[in-house]
Amino acid sequence: MTQPELKPCPFCGGQAAMMLNREDKFNLTSHFVIYTGGSYWVKCEDCQASTWVAKNVDDALAQWNQRTVDGKSND
Repeated sequence: MTQPELKPCPFCGGQAAMMLNREDKFNLTSHFVIYTGGSYWVKCEDCQASTWVAKNVDDALAQWNQRTVDGKSND
């Protein structure tokens, strides 16, 4: 699997990392639903900003890389 191309953090400009949780459960401490087969999210390695949990890498990548300019989507 190739490393997905992640944009820098929109808050601090830091480097982002794709995260994976392979457990199948509901995590009450973080309010994340952990999907069967694993869950994915992107997190800034500097300021810890993150996306919501996604069912697959592509969805997590799309969440992180989406940007807005003046309230309009600017992917």
